[in-house]
Amino acid sequence: MTNTTLDAIKTYSAYQLSGQDLAGCGTPDELDSPGAGFLTRVRDNVVEAVENGLLTDGDPYDVVHEIADGAPAVYTYEMWTQFLDLSAYLEDPSELLGDGIKDMDQAAGVCLYIIAERLARVLIDALIEDQDEDSDED
Repeated sequence: MTNTTLDAIKTYSAYQLSGQDLAGCGTPDELDSPGAGFLTRVRDNVVEAVENGLLTDGDPYDVVHEIADGAPAVYTYEMWTQFLDLSAYLEDPSELLGDGIKDMDQAAGVCLYIIAERLARVLIDALIEDQDEDSDED
């Protein structure tokens, strides 16, 4: 596998990661804001998983849910700052929870999960496509 796509992903800023073709969420206010940190941690976790053999060992999508589940902050204030910074209020938590939303904190966490899952999946899809193109060339 060439590292062209992986190397490109490593350089994506939070602004690029928030774009419609990647996370599809609001653009963070600053490159060091809570939402920016959220997006770059998702990116870094995908890169780390790939560098640890994700694309060659087992189902590459197994790690998507792990990454997404760990993305929202565990502390309420920080989670809500991520939520606001990424305009996560535009997401629909009922996609995953149906009518079973217990409270606003749960809903905010689910909205952030949706953003993280979407970003991780898009990045992994790009890496798989790159790997498939490389194997076609062999």
